[in-house]
Amino acid sequence: IEAPEAAVQAVDPQSTAIMSLIERAASDPSVDIDKMERLFEMHERVTARQAKEDFHTALAEMQSELPEITKQGETRDKDGNLMYRFAKWEVINRLIKPVLSRHGFGLSFRIEPDQQGLKITAVLSRGGHTEETSIIQSLDMGGAKMNANQTRGSATSYGKRYTAGALLNLISYEEQDTDAVAPLSGELLNDAEVIELRAYLKKLGRDENQFLQFMASKNVVIGSDLENVPAESFGVMQATLAGLMKKKGDANAKPTS
Repeated sequence: IEAPEAAVQAVDPQSTAIMSLIERAASDPSVDIDKMERLFEMHERVTARQAKEDFHTALAEMQSELPEITKQGETRDKDGNLMYRFAKWEVINRLIKPVLSRHGFGLSFRIEPDQQGLKITAVLSRGGHTEETSIIQSLDMGGAKMNANQTRGSATSYGKRYTAGALLNLISYEEQDTDAVAPLSGELLNDAEVIELRAYLKKLGRDENQFLQFMASKNVVIGSDLENVPAESFGVMQATLAGLMKKKGDANAKPTS
């Protein structure tokens, strides 16, 4: 009994009114095609707006249910030395799928060739509205011993976990550090901090997305862009960029915006 009632409540009254108007207009031979097309366009705009509102409402409600992912994967150099740990895509996928399903979301990917490697795009959809984000992943695995198929598979897996993490704001931690992670304040980088970091990146000639990927590989909590990075990450990001400036030979190691 409750399910049909909930479905009725979810119907947008404005959309229903426009549909009713379209039905009446369709039965009236005096209504021309142009007017009918304008009515359909109005209905599409109202439906799209409602779908977007429902999407973001459901996404906000889902956030508290999304899991924190333990980093179980490892990347080692050609000598077998541990470079960094990461959350495996198969683990992320297994943990988030039931949550996405409960809230009516679908997650899919587009994999396209690019001059720099592969372009991986994650598409999150619900009720006719979609949001997406992309990353271009190099096929140069830094000397790791992989054949062409393994390299493509590794790049695809990396792209999927990065883009899905950006869309869903997923957090991953080192297994041994899970109990010791300090809670985040919820504050993001302020405008001045974003400007300073971008000034560093500009002077270094570094790409912002690649820098964020690098910081994520060092277990720094990041966001989809600098405006969405937790405030707690500023210090280590600033120090990293200042260190790169010094290596580049800048005596002052201070960017200019």
